[in-house]
Amino acid sequence: MMRRLALLILIVLVAGTWNPAAPATAGSSPVRERPVDATFGTALQGSAPTGHGPAATAYDAGTDTIYVANGFGPNKIPNPGGNTVSVIDGRRCDARSVAGCRGPWPTVTVGNEPSAIAVDPDHHTMYVGNNTDRTVSVVDLRHCRGSDTSLCRTRATVPVAAGTVGMHLDAVQHTVYVAGYDSDTVSLIDTTTCNGMTPNRCPTTQVPGFATSDGPGDVDVNQQTHTAYVATLLGFDAFDTRTCNADTQEGCVDLGHFTICDGCYGPFGARVDESTNTIYEGDGDQRVVAVDGRSCNAASLAGCATAPYGTVDLHGPRYAHVLGLVVDAARHSVYVLSHKDDHVVVIDTTTCNGSHRDGCALLVPDAVHTGTNPQGIALDAGTHTLYVANLNADDLSVIDAARCSAPDRSGCRRLPDRVRLDTPTAVAVSESAHTAYVVTGDRITMVDLRTCNSARVLGCAGPHTSLTVGAEPIAVAVDEPRHTAYVASSAGTVSVLDTRRCAATTGGCTVTGALVLPPGRPGDIVTNTTTGTVYVAVSEAGGTDVVVAFDASTCDATTTTGCRQSGGVLPIGPASDCGNPQATSRLVLALDRPTDTVFAAQNPCDESVVVDSLRVFDGRHCHGGDLSGCHAAVATVRAGPDPFGLAVDEATRTLYSALLGDGERNGAVSVIDVRACNGTVTSGCNQVARLAPSGFGSAGVAVDIDHHDVYVTNEEDASVSVIDGTTCRSGHTTRCARTPTYLPTDDYPGVWIALAPSVSTAYVTSPSMGTLSVLPMRR
Repeated sequence: MMRRLALLILIVLVAGTWNPAAPATAGSSPVRERPVDATFGTALQGSAPTGHGPAATAYDAGTDTIYVANGFGPNKIPNPGGNTVSVIDGRRCDARSVAGCRGPWPTVTVGNEPSAIAVDPDHHTMYVGNNTDRTVSVVDLRHCRGSDTSLCRTRATVPVAAGTVGMHLDAVQHTVYVAGYDSDTVSLIDTTTCNGMTPNRCPTTQVPGFATSDGPGDVDVNQQTHTAYVATLLGFDAFDTRTCNADTQEGCVDLGHFTICDGCYGPFGARVDESTNTIYEGDGDQRVVAVDGRSCNAASLAGCATAPYGTVDLHGPRYAHVLGLVVDAARHSVYVLSHKDDHVVVIDTTTCNGSHRDGCALLVPDAVHTGTNPQGIALDAGTHTLYVANLNADDLSVIDAARCSAPDRSGCRRLPDRVRLDTPTAVAVSESAHTAYVVTGDRITMVDLRTCNSARVLGCAGPHTSLTVGAEPIAVAVDEPRHTAYVASSAGTVSVLDTRRCAATTGGCTVTGALVLPPGRPGDIVTNTTTGTVYVAVSEAGGTDVVVAFDASTCDATTTTGCRQSGGVLPIGPASDCGNPQATSRLVLALDRPTDTVFAAQNPCDESVVVDSLRVFDGRHCHGGDLSGCHAAVATVRAGPDPFGLAVDEATRTLYSALLGDGERNGAVSVIDVRACNGTVTSGCNQVARLAPSGFGSAGVAVDIDHHDVYVTNEEDASVSVIDGTTCRSGHTTRCARTPTYLPTDDYPGVWIALAPSVSTAYVTSPSMGTLSVLPMRR
């Protein structure tokens, strides 16, 4: 997965019932009988179409117009490219009514990859930073607004020092501050001489500027203190706008420096709340600081180095990034755009500001769901409408900020009931034992299905029985007929548990046996209950990735005489090499029992390398007591970019593969016909898999064999999408393009999902959040 920004950018740019920062101790959650009515919330009103790859967003209050720059997507694969700005009429598209949002909306042509926008209402001008061209387009807005788009065109093009990633228009100083990330400069454009009404006075050579700290991005100004703040990769630089502007640069050498961290991923965005004199800045990952502006301003630039601040931790994984912020002072709220998590987080400024910093660490922020891969954010303060540009969805989310704000949380996202656990990863269900087995730390934790399900949550708070297994357990699978759970760990073993004794409500649970794995790190484990086989995928750094087949009949809950067996080996291929001698591939398995076929996905540890094929193994003589035919794959089948989770619906003869698409492409699920692509018949393995849409960052997949619904975890969308497998399956794919049903989960659901049809519940782990979401199955 290419989780890193190819170009560090800033665009002009979790509702919970518990504190994720609190220790994950059993029994600490409120005990309730009835489940939460989980929803994405009502604050998200609708959307408006944009051009391809929308990124930067700006709002002109004077003309009630939204401007959206299209074509800047450094992480988008393929790169969207483009050179337009959409002009959307806010009179017909805001939080009060989205009926007029449909468009299509006219555009104005600007430079290549427009990446930032600033509007000057006094001179009826829009300034658009063009990242590729190192220019700023100057657009006359007198006839390029929501009410009149009769003459939308660029009137002048101004050279600047570098590709633009953020800009701010200071109407008091008549200056556009243009942040050039890759030249460590801020360029200065004089709006009195260079605007849409006098384009002939715009300079044709590079405008003046001044040096900043590393990687300048966003710019904002506190007019009350005459102080500008420029987000940099270390924190922010501050300067006096009265002595550093387009007219005079004498004060541009006098900078204050605030540092969040040295060598961190960001920051990218900074915004000032003048009502509390607070500078809010994201660190580029998942923290937001609230800095006391009384200690860091034009009158006290030296004080920036030691300015006190509070910190809000959003608890996201390493690939989630705070890109932009906006302040709604009237609603006492700061809205934080969480790139790679499809939501906007709300910070209560009455609790967390420069003067009240201790409350920042105690915040459990609410959130609003957005579209796919949000990258730009703007606010209409008059109607409290948030406009969020969604890079992958080619649209603009229209959000009622008033209904998800500090004083009113009614429209915020409502998360499902969750079990609090220690870094839960893998999960498997035994319905006969009424237990969900969850890998947590170095243990297996057992959750009672009867008291913790989508209809009853009394038992979700715990306490939950747990058992220490091999060091760093990774995967778990259940063989129901043999009453056995198998837990693969990095210790090189597969622990064997008797589910009749190791269950949520039983005592005396012990590991009854252990299979020994070849050197390497296990990735996945599946059981073929028909042939009595356990298959374990193992990746050895610098070696070969393999699938090991073990005879379960001699190593299960009842019999352990065969636990010392070596097993048969199905070679996948060389382990991926990404420059780290300890790194291993990501391996995922699925079985098709009718044809005795093993499917394997091998994803390299190098996240920039995209694979698209699955291995197809013949298991007819590589199972149970017959390991004579454990050979190399008989075929490969193309699934699509980065196949992660795999699951087979044996009744419809369909293999479903969740496509992560290196975490940058739209989520999808490939639909593969296994009738002619299996261990026995390979004539159909050259098929082109049909794709069904899913959520951003599709990772895990499970099939409800009773109703043929396909459940897909969407790591970067905080959701599970449900695809109707009766209308999207082998031989019947014409309806695969239908939009699936979406269920909200906790943030960053992983690759693991387990279904318990007996209680109509799906269990989904969110490792970085320390939870197991409890979701209602669709039927």
